[in-house]
Amino acid sequence: MFQVRLKELRENAKLSQAALAKKVGVGQSTVGMWESGRNKPENSKLESLATLFNVSTDYLLGRPENFVPEVDTELTELIAKFKALDTHGKYVVSLLINAEFSRCQASADDALYDKYMRKSAEDRAAIDAAEDTTSASAR
Repeated sequence: MFQVRLKELRENAKLSQAALAKKVGVGQSTVGMWESGRNKPENSKLESLATLFNVSTDYLLGRPENFVPEVDTELTELIAKFKALDTHGKYVVSLLINAEFSRCQASADDALYDKYMRKSAEDRAAIDAAEDTTSASAR
């Protein structure tokens, strides 16, 4: 969507790719890559394009103009409380968060390991059963 909107805005402004590139401070090939969808601009260039064409960055990116990202109010409240803490409080909370994150990562890693080991045990049992059947029929 970005590439379509950019080309449309550029052509409506009667600008060549070279002219647009000069105004934004990039090479003509960069504008060509943006318009072909092979590359996307950095945020600073996206903002420059939005200012130049008097549109929002949301419009350039193909988002609806009334786009409102979902806000997690509980998380927003926790962040506000964290910001209100003194240095010691922030340090203690950071230690706790890092410890809990490590614990959860370890739990996830353990669950993955257990699943792998169960699957490996099932595979080994199936192989052993097949070998037993083969050796019994060979007798």
